[in-house]
Amino acid sequence: MPEFFRKSQSLLRAPSRARRKGFVAVALALSALFLLGMVGLAIDLGRMYVTKDEAQTFVDSAALEAALQLDDTPEGVQRALEKVAANRNRWQFGTSDFTTVTTTFGTTPNGPWLPSEALPNPPTDYYFARVVTSTTLPLSFLRAIVTAEESHIAAVAVAGRRPKNTFIEGLFPFSPYSHIGCGIGCEEPGTPFGMKVGGIYTLRWPAHVHKSMQNVCQDDRHLPITTMADTIAPSEDRGYIAFSSSQDLRQAIVFDAGTYDTPITEGVPVNMAQGAGTTEGDAVGDRVAQDTDPFSTTYAEYKYRIENEIEPYGNGRRVVIVPINNGPPDFIVAGFATFFLHQTHDEYSAVTGNTPICAEYVGVGVQGSPTAGGGPGGSPGGPLIFAIRLYH
Repeated sequence: MPEFFRKSQSLLRAPSRARRKGFVAVALALSALFLLGMVGLAIDLGRMYVTKDEAQTFVDSAALEAALQLDDTPEGVQRALEKVAANRNRWQFGTSDFTTVTTTFGTTPNGPWLPSEALPNPPTDYYFARVVTSTTLPLSFLRAIVTAEESHIAAVAVAGRRPKNTFIEGLFPFSPYSHIGCGIGCEEPGTPFGMKVGGIYTLRWPAHVHKSMQNVCQDDRHLPITTMADTIAPSEDRGYIAFSSSQDLRQAIVFDAGTYDTPITEGVPVNMAQGAGTTEGDAVGDRVAQDTDPFSTTYAEYKYRIENEIEPYGNGRRVVIVPINNGPPDFIVAGFATFFLHQTHDEYSAVTGNTPICAEYVGVGVQGSPTAGGGPGGSPGGPLIFAIRLYH
């Protein structure tokens, strides 16, 4: 090919190569900007997601803690507010407190919601707490897209009581007799189970009731009740439930261990385990020794020390939940109630086969809270035992 034509073709190809090089450079630059934008977007969105999760963790835990304190008293509401304020969950990876927090209270999980200063006195039935928080998160890259310099992050949680009338584990393995219908002086009128708050009732019966009834817990010293325990019921039905062996009973008493063959449910017969169980006073004593207040002799004293943080104050191990039954022959569960192990470790450990194991009737109870219970509760037949749950 003549030299003239080769030079001409070279001149024609040169601009095309230059254009391709320029296009590649522009494409690389745009791709780099796009990738940087995507990385920045991911960073901002990731920070927003983490902050939202931190905020939700805070309100969930704060609402649960607040609801555990509510007990129909202004003091319970104040404790609830203090628990929210003391919540240790933070944001910005645990380095910053949530400063905008609102706590309100209601009688249902759907409100209406009132601040503490607007509650009636006493705040009866205000068992639901609603915690709201919000914070602002500065944006780094997203603001170039959304024309905003910060994102508003908010979270809300509601926690409160729900009745519990079925258990598959965790009950104290005893079942006292209901006093409904046992007569004047024996039945506390208008109360669940006919029992009086602060009364001392029998968890485990002696082998034989003395004619004087002096070996029976003081508020069970009534002929209809002792007859059920000593005559109508089989001689070995001493008050234990669910577990027959001493080892299983001890595990249930001391450690809340073991599951039931069938759920223990209101309106269904409870399995009254046969066996003398003469050594289980030691197990109850050991349960008392687990409590950080093994000394208080009444629930009122025990609760007062907790609420006022008077050392040593309890951790709840002496507050137990038991099913109440309607007596033989079917032992139908009438409901559940809270009792307080009112004696000391040494007193329970001294129990023999012919002495009872007694406890103080508390009534209303909330699982996980040694102070939210107490009081007669609602009408006979109404629920007395509650669990705390998140609603939304």
